[in-house]
Amino acid sequence: MTTITLHESSLLGFCLVTQELLDHKKFILNFCDGVILKSSDTSLKQPLVEMKKELNSFKVQKKFLDGYKAILLYNMDRILNMTVSRFAKVDPKSVEKIVESIKSIMKKVSTLQDFDSFSGLDAEFKKKVTLPIYELYIKSEKAKN
Repeated sequence: MTTITLHESSLLGFCLVTQELLDHKKFILNFCDGVILKSSDTSLKQPLVEMKKELNSFKVQKKFLDGYKAILLYNMDRILNMTVSRFAKVDPKSVEKIVESIKSIMKKVSTLQDFDSFSGLDAEFKKKVTLPIYELYIKSEKAKN
């Protein structure tokens, strides 16, 4: 049985969170629904309801888009750096391919003009980044044992 440390799981966690964020429709539709629908704390609930309305308002979506893109780019930069530092010796060719995929997706994200432009990026990220990183992780664990 192999145990995963927090250090090891952080890269996979970043991949999964980023992949999920790339599905912008799910993010916008489900934004803080746990609190909004279930909480009786109006001091928290009310600002979140207002924010959710703004997220769905065409007039102010641009300000959210820029922040959203910044978070995605930050996450991808972290994924890129962690992948290189942890797996470059395990399989340099696979790491190089992942790095190129991340850079390509980062370019796409940086030029997006609206939330609808995210279409398909979550599937691309999963196929070209998340799954190959998971495979590298498995490969590195086998090499340890």
